[in-house]
Amino acid sequence: MGLFKKFIESFTAAKRAKAAMNEYMQNVKKYQAMPAAELAELSDEELYEAVIARADAAMRINGLNALTEAQLTILTADQLFIEVNNGGLCQFFVNSSRAFAPYVAESMEKLGKLEIAALYRNFIEENKINVHDLSEFDIEKADDFADKEDHYPFDDFDNEFYTFSDIRDEAAPYLREHIGEL
Repeated sequence: MGLFKKFIESFTAAKRAKAAMNEYMQNVKKYQAMPAAELAELSDEELYEAVIARADAAMRINGLNALTEAQLTILTADQLFIEVNNGGLCQFFVNSSRAFAPYVAESMEKLGKLEIAALYRNFIEENKINVHDLSEFDIEKADDFADKEDHYPFDDFDNEFYTFSDIRDEAAPYLREHIGEL
């Protein structure tokens, strides 16, 4: 009976995940077609979700060059916050999110996150990291990741970063100011 119960629980969880993904994809389509005037009427939380969905879709089709300056700014911030809060700055450099590395400091400044911009710049400069060529962060196995974490003081950066509020909580004024570019 226990095995059958686990099967039913797994099946139910998979159905919920599929439903959530379908809802997300429907929202992405809705957000992509939404004119700026309708975007402006969204709540701050939904506006953020809409902007990220639109920017992510544009980037996936045509790369970073397809993004407006405002889209690049918010998507850069979003990727930084997701990666650092999930696995630290090292993870940001190791994953595909590293494509945003050259834009982090400027994006943080545009969003009024001056302390994060300074923290990032200082880390990059002190550790002589070339954000335009992060091939040194190419890894093939988990040990490579651990080696990178040991080589650079990522924990110091991460611990200070965690003291700042999430960008989602403060992005609305920037988004509303640049609504026509999003």
